[in-house]
Amino acid sequence: MPLACCDGQLTFDNFGNLFFVYFSLSNSTAAVVQSSDSGQTLTLVGDLPANDQPSIAAGAGMVWASFQGPTGSVIARGAPVTGLG
Repeated sequence: MPLACCDGQLTFDNFGNLFFVYFSLSNSTAAVVQSSDSGQTLTLVGDLPANDQPSIAAGAGMVWASFQGPTGSVIARGAPVTGLG
């Protein structure tokens, strides 16, 4: 997992999954991490090319991450969530 720098946010979805996003200075990405046991174990879901300000939200069977992209515009990426884990 990329080393965390700053701008961390987390959210739980309606299934009980924990999603965490943070900015990584080591590779200039927004790292998205998931846990199905309240953060005891973490799995990297993806690294998104970001310049700053990652955020995360979950609801209605989806999880969404947004961040400032390489050109300065805000980019959002979503994925379906169908259950715990």
